[in-house]
Amino acid sequence: MVGILLLSLCFIGNAFLQDEGTPKEVVESPFKALIVGDVETFATYMDDDRLASKEKQLESYKDNLRTSSFIDFEIMESNKVSDSFFEVIVEIEYADGAIDQLPAKVKRIDNQWKITYAEYEPGEVEHIAEAT
Repeated sequence: MVGILLLSLCFIGNAFLQDEGTPKEVVESPFKALIVGDVETFATYMDDDRLASKEKQLESYKDNLRTSSFIDFEIMESNKVSDSFFEVIVEIEYADGAIDQLPAKVKRIDNQWKITYAEYEPGEVEHIAEAT
């Protein structure tokens, strides 16, 4: 369950993607990395300040991957919340056969899309409700 929480909140450290990247691509790349167990690449796509250091972030991601590994994913939809936020819905298939649909918050930071734990800006939550 901690892994599910991690995946639903994040997708979400300090990734610097090309300006032409899209919110959907920001979610696809780290998920592909997690499928092969590459938490280091996953971490590069994250804007995650919950833990004090990159080392602790990697340790946390590795622990979560060990307890709830997944084998496949599919991007179900991408909803624009604002010019700087998207919510991307990801369907995840876990190794035990369970399937979940989880939201990934994607924010434009310094002209680059990153998966984030950041809170939505005032007024943006209403846009999510309208988009779904």
